[in-house]
Amino acid sequence: MYMYRHEIVGIVQEVGDNVTNFKVGDHVSVGTYLDSWRHCEYCKGGQEVHCSKGITETINGTRKDGTTTQGRYSSFIVVDERFCYKIPEKYPLALAAPLLCAGIIV
Repeated sequence: MYMYRHEIVGIVQEVGDNVTNFKVGDHVSVGTYLDSWRHCEYCKGGQEVHCSKGITETINGTRKDGTTTQGRYSSFIVVDERFCYKIPEKYPLALAAPLLCAGIIV
């Protein structure tokens, strides 16, 4: 896993039963948040950053189970697939993280 500030890139190690957009081995990135309530008008409209119950930030956020996210200080991270973005397999992960901070996922 490579990190640049709060953005994270890495390789998918496991996927849940309901995951449809990613598979083990995919190169992915995660931005500044990794979850939301998913049931308000903003979440349903793809504007999770405005979630009426708040988002779970990648670093120092509080998950629904009460645990604190550790962002770039984590050994691994669990993320809902709607907050992951594919990175081309041949693109070096170490070069991808700084691009995220520059706004590629905004």
